[in-house]
Amino acid sequence: MDLCFPDSSYIISGPKEVRGGEWDSLSVQCHYDPGWETYRKWWCRGHDWISCEILVITNGSEMVKKNRVSIRDHPRSLMFTVIMKELRREDTDTYWCGIERTGSDHGVPVKVTIDPGSSVPITGPEAVRGLERGVLTVQCRYDTGWETYRKWWCRGAVWGSCKILVQTNESTFGVKERVSIRDNQTNHTFTVTMKELRREDTDTYWCGIERTGSDHGVPVKVTIDPGSSVPITGPEAVRGLERGVLTVQCRYDPGWETYRKWWCRGAVWGSCKILVKTHGSAFGVKERVSIWDDQTNRTLTVTMKELRREDTDTYWCGIERTGSDPGFHVKVTIDPGSSVPITGPEEVRGLERGVLTVQCRYDPGWETYLKWWCRGPVLGSCKILVETNESAFGEKERVSIRDNQTNRTLTVTMKELRREDTDTYWCAIERTGRDPGFPVKVTIDPVPDTPEDTTGFLTVTSQHSDGRSLLSSTRFLLLVFLEVPLLLSMLGAVLWVNRPLRGSGGGSVSPALGTSDQ
Repeated sequence: MDLCFPDSSYIISGPKEVRGGEWDSLSVQCHYDPGWETYRKWWCRGHDWISCEILVITNGSEMVKKNRVSIRDHPRSLMFTVIMKELRREDTDTYWCGIERTGSDHGVPVKVTIDPGSSVPITGPEAVRGLERGVLTVQCRYDTGWETYRKWWCRGAVWGSCKILVQTNESTFGVKERVSIRDNQTNHTFTVTMKELRREDTDTYWCGIERTGSDHGVPVKVTIDPGSSVPITGPEAVRGLERGVLTVQCRYDPGWETYRKWWCRGAVWGSCKILVKTHGSAFGVKERVSIWDDQTNRTLTVTMKELRREDTDTYWCGIERTGSDPGFHVKVTIDPGSSVPITGPEEVRGLERGVLTVQCRYDPGWETYLKWWCRGPVLGSCKILVETNESAFGEKERVSIRDNQTNRTLTVTMKELRREDTDTYWCAIERTGRDPGFPVKVTIDPVPDTPEDTTGFLTVTSQHSDGRSLLSSTRFLLLVFLEVPLLLSMLGAVLWVNRPLRGSGGGSVSPALGTSDQ
């Protein structure tokens, strides 16, 4: 029977039974006879009609909402609709569609059943694996409509008692100790990153959404495998200046020398975009980014030029192999402001045992700052060889530096060049905070073989700072030490032959003429 009381005369009717899935929404429609359009309608919970609890009641044709239940009357269609959201297993019960009137209300029972195992508005991977001392990234997705809710990452096998490790804040980001979380509301994804993984991090975790009532969540089984750590490491964060140059150096373990290396951009390891990779020559360049693999020292050096503000992102030093590539993430931040205030030649060359001069220029305002010349591919860890003093000059061993503050030029001179001087150097300015610098690649070429001169003398090709050959000096010495003594000997013989001889009578006799004076 559809009616609660025999005298209701079937004034109101509805479905005898409806079913919904846990976490879903459920809609119930009840119809009534003409003449009852202006009466208030309600939705009541409880097996007994007399003592059921009214959850929500209409107010005209407007929707009325209370907690997770809403009701709306449609007088033209002679029906009203009840919607229950975020269903829970304990919502299973008997409910009533009712009409309020003076005296005894009209009503019809509706049996509501909530089934377990229904969909949850958040999904993620069932299981993920990471390496001890490495980095693990987990990405979870959620349905439309949940963008503004806070998200969190929780540890523990039981959903109701797991420990929240980190959660998003107003900026959709959160970090605590070794775990960070970031919510991308545009793509409906949030990403959890766990660093410096340990064996004991193996456990069940949850991607969750915070809401009033019971939170939504999906379990993720995390396993940390033992063994060697990630075979490549680097700096966790580096900074550069807009329109400047940034160098990042990563190191890898022995055994990975012949593998190809790459530089990748993107917060998620599995979907980052490879910008440049090495080739057979262990070098690669594409647009503004270059990569160099020093297999002897097992270092990977990435150089980013003409930096832009939008280059700020997470990048990865990676090694290509069959299967999952190992990689290490590096946070790159490009600071605003002026470009690097010092510039110089990108590359210079010199001859072994010769002299090399490098000139760098700096912007106005940096005249009184100390300047220095540094060796090494990374500015932050390069070795300072020489620096200026109060007199704007400095010298140490084979290197000197001079600062011309009038022309704002810095001149470095390297003497007695050696093949092993080939490296990356920096013209730099010392200041409080991060020193600005400009890289200069220096290459020292060997001296070519010296062929013999056709005259029988060796032609000397060692180069002096004035650019002149030693040949003219050698010929001058030959002239002084050989020809001049010969001329002096000949002159002495002539004088000896033509000397005057004195006779017995007191007159002089010329040996050449054989006559005597009378």
